[in-house]
Amino acid sequence: MTLSPETVPQPVTEARFRNFRGKTFVARGEHALELSETAALILKGVDGQRSVADLGQLVATEYDIDIAEAISDTSELLQHLVVAGVVVVNEV
Repeated sequence: MTLSPETVPQPVTEARFRNFRGKTFVARGEHALELSETAALILKGVDGQRSVADLGQLVATEYDIDIAEAISDTSELLQHLVVAGVVVVNEV
């Protein structure tokens, strides 16, 4: 699965977020994932309205990196989160 820049991810209501000892985790059911700082930034921005490109712009601004690279990295991360069942996607 490849997510286009126009793809709009939505959070899964069953997913739970927790900060523990300076680390961010997301869990759905019995499975939990530890998120990097960048992954946590992206996932916090997932609201069902922002597109992959919008979220990539957040990353580019936060880390002062190239926008195209940020969108590509954001798309790749979101693909993993879709597979993990933490977000779902709708095409615009």
